[in-house]
Amino acid sequence: MSEKESTQTKKYFTVCGDCTDEIKFVFDDGQTLYVSENLLSYASPVFKAMFEHNLKEKTEREVKLTEKNYKDVLEFLLCLHPAVQREITTKNVLDVVGIAEEYQVDLLIMRCKNVMTKWLESELEYVKGYGIGDTTLRERTANCLTILHKALECRYTTVVDHAITIISKFGYGVFSGTLKLGPKGSNINTTRNNSSPSRGNYIHGDSKEGDSKCQKLFSTLPDNIKYRLLVERLMTCDKNIMY
Repeated sequence: MSEKESTQTKKYFTVCGDCTDEIKFVFDDGQTLYVSENLLSYASPVFKAMFEHNLKEKTEREVKLTEKNYKDVLEFLLCLHPAVQREITTKNVLDVVGIAEEYQVDLLIMRCKNVMTKWLESELEYVKGYGIGDTTLRERTANCLTILHKALECRYTTVVDHAITIISKFGYGVFSGTLKLGPKGSNINTTRNNSSPSRGNYIHGDSKEGDSKCQKLFSTLPDNIKYRLLVERLMTCDKNIMY
């Protein structure tokens, strides 16, 4: 995005008076956004019902977004705005998908599911193509576990199933956070190639940080999902398709 485009984008929804059918979003910390009622109604059946039934939000022209993150909601709105149509990517999908689901914005939900699925696949492909260094595995697995948590929260059965299949290929020691380090932080198993370019939304830091991240994400999964991961891992071992 160019500097000019970035400056223009910042103005959307943040300035009062841009549209005649304006609704004000008010956050817990007092920050505000200003959105067209028609835009919200076209995109979301939840907002449409809210404004059609003469609830206080319609009469007061104000919606209190309790416990919502200002930046996440703004990102969600920029994805909706016809003049912006912000792309759903790995950088914003986990922030946008919960809001899109809550307000039943089908178009964004579909895009988010597609990005989450492709993200899972790209993590596995990265490991297959570049190597199985310990840090790489932990970074990729932590990302996949985070996607799995979000898919469970949104009840995306297909994405959950896909995440379990992908994560199982990384190994129990990796996704449970129990894999031990060899000399100089390398995996004690064979390594093909330890070079791994960083990406902004990946976990950074030493292996202990990655280890604790995987441990926390795995330990907080529902027991039935842990069980499914372990079963899938055993099946993966039998088929000899581990990475």
